[in-house]
Amino acid sequence: MNTAAINESKNLFDDVITVIGKTNDGNDLSPRDLHLTECAINGFLTEEGIVQFYSLYHQVTNGTYDKLKNYLFGVEHITKDHECYVYFKGKHIDHFTFHGNYEGEKKAAIKAAKICTLLESKGIEVSSITYCWRIEEYLTVEEIAAIDIAVEEPTNGAYAD
Repeated sequence: MNTAAINESKNLFDDVITVIGKTNDGNDLSPRDLHLTECAINGFLTEEGIVQFYSLYHQVTNGTYDKLKNYLFGVEHITKDHECYVYFKGKHIDHFTFHGNYEGEKKAAIKAAKICTLLESKGIEVSSITYCWRIEEYLTVEEIAAIDIAVEEPTNGAYAD
């Protein structure tokens, strides 16, 4: 979206209210998009932030917004809701909060994706039980250690910053 299209908008505040109204008072937004919307209403957006907000605005008003596509730290299939519950492909697997330790939370998200993908590859249904409570029944110590090592290595590809 270009700057001219943004300037055509009648009013940023009206557009924020539209987004909030069409997303169940913001409850249907991903945490990242809710934060973006909060920054918009409080006047804290940069020029890039305004562009991102209007991309969100158009998705919401066109009915194409899907919060499940807003992956946590870009880690495919991992999402997190406003109460810090973590999901893999929309299925609840965990609950974590890192209180501003973004690197730690990103590593946890990458590890969750790797574990869940491995579980799926073995034909095991991914859930909070298979992921958290009974993982040692499904994955070997060596498999878990290999994932831990991979998560600690510098990130590349899909998970790069």
